[in-house]
Amino acid sequence: MLSGFVLIYAYYKRITIGKFTAIKSYYIARIAKIYPVHLLTFALAIPLAFYVVHASGVAEFLKQAVANVFLVQSFSPHIPYYFAFNAVSWSISDELFFYLLMPVFIFIAFRLRNKLSIGKLVLSMLVIWLAMVALLTSKVAVLDQWAYYVLPLIRLPDFVLGILLCLVYWKSQSTKLNSIRTTWFSLAEISALTLLVMGFIGDAHLPQALHFDVGFLPFWTILIFVFAHERGIISKLLGRRPFVFLGEISFSFYMLHQLVIRYLWHYNIKPVAPIAFTITLVGSVALFLLYEESVRKLVRNKLEAKLVWPRKKQRHSASRRGILELRTNSFYSH
Repeated sequence: MLSGFVLIYAYYKRITIGKFTAIKSYYIARIAKIYPVHLLTFALAIPLAFYVVHASGVAEFLKQAVANVFLVQSFSPHIPYYFAFNAVSWSISDELFFYLLMPVFIFIAFRLRNKLSIGKLVLSMLVIWLAMVALLTSKVAVLDQWAYYVLPLIRLPDFVLGILLCLVYWKSQSTKLNSIRTTWFSLAEISALTLLVMGFIGDAHLPQALHFDVGFLPFWTILIFVFAHERGIISKLLGRRPFVFLGEISFSFYMLHQLVIRYLWHYNIKPVAPIAFTITLVGSVALFLLYEESVRKLVRNKLEAKLVWPRKKQRHSASRRGILELRTNSFYSH
């Protein structure tokens, strides 16, 4: 949901102005962001995955490796595939699927943004959420973890809800919300966090198919919308450099954390939690500073240099840019 919100916020204007050139740059940026860290953590997970060779054979091991490297493992309904190697990469597989669809969603949003009011957007979000609840509760007895948690198609509504929420956020910028004082936004941020904690506690009693995904969405919707305004005391605190840096290393932290835990358990090192947290934090800082950022820039520059548009297309894009920018700026300001 957060990915849908952030990506349309970051790329909406660029893609609607730049069209195909901007889409190319968008895909390059996404690949450069996720693949270097994914491939490194995949390599780090290989020693832990050797048991597959002994249990299922070399051929099965190689199939799982290929699916994981190309980030298509979440489309397989078999646990040995979607949780193979660095298990958390199943979600990166989902994200890559959403990334591929994002330009389509941006052009749809371009057409809908002025046509739908805040009320209609919120109603659309509610309908999508209720449809997901109905789908998962009606088949909860036969659904497995893959079908209600891992499958990209079942998580796509989360992503779409994030996109719609960003449209609601943009429209709210021209409402009376701008006149609300910092004190009230601070209270809203505290309330949103409190609701999220209550949601975690309450959702634990829901059927697993709802508990793993749909049950959290209303609380995340409120939290993202409130904090996106960056008007309260908590969001101002989170905007300070140390917290921004923690956000920057969060992808590396996420991709490392389960590997660290699994290696600790493998070598019978306890207590796991404090040691795992410390190792993951230090490791993610090192990974970000020494590898992630430098390799991301290198990959992005290399791909940009190789995948250039023919000059004729570049001139065509440039000739339209003035008109497109005027149209999009006018559209964006509303």
